[in-house]
Amino acid sequence: MKGPAIVPRPPQGQLVVFADGRDAAADVTLVGGDSIDEVRRAAGRTPRTFAEIEAALDTSTVDGAERVDELDRYAPWRSAGRLRYTGGPSGLVALLRDLNAHGGVDGVRLHPLVLDEDLAVLSTSGSAPAATSAPRRRSPTSSPTSCGTAPSTGSTSRRTSSRTASTTSSSCSSRPCRSAASTVRRTPAAPCASTWDCGRSADPQPAAAAADLVGVLRLLAVAAVAVLAMSGCAGGDGGAPEAVGYAKDRPPVTIDFWYMPSGGPLQEKAVAEEAKEFHAAHPNITVNPVRVVWEDALTRLSTASASGEGPDVTQLGTTWVGGFSELGALRPYTAAEVDAVGGQDAFTAASWSSSHLIGSPATTAMPWLVDVRALFYRTDVLATAGVDPATAFRTWESLEATLQRIQVAGGGVAPLAIGNENTFGIIHNVAPFVWSAGGDLLDPAGMTSRLAEPAAVDAVHYYQRLVAKYNDPQVAQLVSNDVPAAFAAGRGAVTIDNSQSVGDFLADPGRPGLRAGWATAPLPAGRAGRYGFLGGSNLAILKEAKHPGAAFEWVRFLTGKQSQQRYAVSTGLWPARSEAVAGTKLETEPAYAAFREMIGHGRMYPSVAAWIVVESVIAKDFAELWHAPGELSRDQVRAILDRTSADIDETLADPGNTGIGG
Repeated sequence: MKGPAIVPRPPQGQLVVFADGRDAAADVTLVGGDSIDEVRRAAGRTPRTFAEIEAALDTSTVDGAERVDELDRYAPWRSAGRLRYTGGPSGLVALLRDLNAHGGVDGVRLHPLVLDEDLAVLSTSGSAPAATSAPRRRSPTSSPTSCGTAPSTGSTSRRTSSRTASTTSSSCSSRPCRSAASTVRRTPAAPCASTWDCGRSADPQPAAAAADLVGVLRLLAVAAVAVLAMSGCAGGDGGAPEAVGYAKDRPPVTIDFWYMPSGGPLQEKAVAEEAKEFHAAHPNITVNPVRVVWEDALTRLSTASASGEGPDVTQLGTTWVGGFSELGALRPYTAAEVDAVGGQDAFTAASWSSSHLIGSPATTAMPWLVDVRALFYRTDVLATAGVDPATAFRTWESLEATLQRIQVAGGGVAPLAIGNENTFGIIHNVAPFVWSAGGDLLDPAGMTSRLAEPAAVDAVHYYQRLVAKYNDPQVAQLVSNDVPAAFAAGRGAVTIDNSQSVGDFLADPGRPGLRAGWATAPLPAGRAGRYGFLGGSNLAILKEAKHPGAAFEWVRFLTGKQSQQRYAVSTGLWPARSEAVAGTKLETEPAYAAFREMIGHGRMYPSVAAWIVVESVIAKDFAELWHAPGELSRDQVRAILDRTSADIDETLADPGNTGIGG
């Protein structure tokens, strides 16, 4: 779409108000910054935000950097404090996707360098441009896509020198014209440290990149329309707030709630107790809890979504949210409902990333329980090996040195206890090492695999070496769920597990592996820092829920502080609501200290529609790593990860491949 934004008038007839800064009357705040981090910080201070981006794109004959140099001869520009980009369409695609995934914004407002030139690139379709005899000119002084995000060079920056701004229309006078304050820092080419692709001197596939750019812009346009529609319903003019929930003077209803076993034998009693407490507070709403085992849950939920005969509220694994959201099976929570539960800031930072399909503004699942992991170790075995627990697990190097010293000390206990026979539990253990090496599983937009990149290869090679050299051979044949019992029985000196095992070990401390002493420690830090896997469960209202208002009341109750303190703590999982930890054993019991620390370092998998399939691909391909007769070379590990990445990319190429249903 060329020209100014054309926005449908909201149902109430209010005009949509855009403004800079924190304007209480604004529906959408326009934010900028030197980097995506600055944009994210600015966006976090307002409810709905659009990022301002100035773009100088490569055309078919001239690089964007040279176009800027040419315009410099006419007039300087003043900085308007906006994020900037110079280069080919593919780099802008990557920047927009990065903003979408990590910028915390609801849309963007683009300021082209020269309207009639840059808009032609923005509106390019997927067809290749006609061949031209004029070669593409290059700037002799800089890489046209060099990075400017300090401290490294980059394609986005705020220029320190001033320039005058001139707002233009699509026609220009004899003086070259451009949009307001487009600025670029140009420095000699250097390695690009930003997360988007900005290190190439030319776009290798301009037609495909332009088509991709158009697609991303269309997705952002859809998100923007959704945000503006919400602003029209949110009482931006100071009107009455939207009513949420189910009033106590409304007729009695019964809602169905499906939950999955995630809290041991006490869970059924705990669910019944919460339903009883809820009914006392809401006498006109009765909750009918239905226990569904995890092995059947995906199929039953898929069938229920297709038939419209499912529950009103269901528990969802965090990795399922993207797929069910893509299928349109979930009823989005309104902005007023999100506010009613305390908003995003009420929950642990990482858990909110699983509340929606990646790239979507719609919140379709509310964080409930968090699966957080740490190291468990036997204090007696470390003492025998002469290892100080305070430093034993601080870094990758110290962890490996600790395992080696335990092995040398003997004593009949293997250094490590890791189960290799199931699928997803193994990935949960490996992912933190990939992140702490500076790698990732997918790119920020969830479009392609990053497992074949050097950082990921380093991490998997390290982890495979530990398992091959130090793991208990009997434990290696177990599934992850059976490992805590084996550790408590005396198999292995160090293991990785979630916070549920703390309660289990404290309740029965006389077992052989526990009676001489045990403790917990955070996962080790790699060169990029300390990271941990966070999983768990969210609460979703199905699109075909018979009583959505009453269903929301139940979700609001379960995510509230009191219910979280009772239910989450009793199940042994971590409450998603941050304030619910205070005053409970999670705050006071020393064995939970490592988990309190790991919550702050936690990451969740990207909430992509195809994650269920992606996870299965990783589990299948990685089996070769764990079943190898010994330590593999880095080249052998890289070859396996190359195949895994190719399989993942093939999976992600089909947006409808959710792994749910037929």
